[in-house]
Amino acid sequence: MEENLKKQQLVINTTRSHVTAIDYNTGTFTVKCTKLPKDIEAKLGVRRDPKNPDKKEYIFGFNAIMTTSIEPHLGLALPMAGSHIAGNAREGKYLIHNRNQIASYHPSVQVKLDIADAKYDELDNFAYLRASGSIPIIDLNSRNENLSREALIARGFDECGTPFAPCGILTRANGFDKKRKGRPDHPQRAKGLR
Repeated sequence: MEENLKKQQLVINTTRSHVTAIDYNTGTFTVKCTKLPKDIEAKLGVRRDPKNPDKKEYIFGFNAIMTTSIEPHLGLALPMAGSHIAGNAREGKYLIHNRNQIASYHPSVQVKLDIADAKYDELDNFAYLRASGSIPIIDLNSRNENLSREALIARGFDECGTPFAPCGILTRANGFDKKRKGRPDHPQRAKGLR
């Protein structure tokens, strides 16, 4: 990474960090938190049970939220901002917080795309990102949504984001398929929509 940065005459200036070690082979990092042993605010977090992925298990700890900048011309993903929150806190509320960190330390940075998972599917995040000139690409979180066939057709696309044709059949990439009569071949998409 340092060689790629030197070629572009760039230097990483870390303003502060709780990261003590990064293992690039496994993609893991170690965070030093002086409050961790006595932190009563950490509460419980949730993760998938490693032995049974269909079940959730509760863990004590905190959540590290990292915002990275993907630089394709350098072949790097650079950490730009980070937050540590209680394990049970709503992660989606911290997108704006991390973006404000970036703006305070790197005021000339213009973000073009923001890509996030469904935890960040909140109206405030969409409004903030669009107002800052970025295009938000955030997975849909289907909480409290009507996913009946009629509601999906009225909305115009299914829960996977596939649009409906005017006749009510899901569209397909690369056009109509005579064998399947335009039906979706993905089991999740096909569920209840034929």
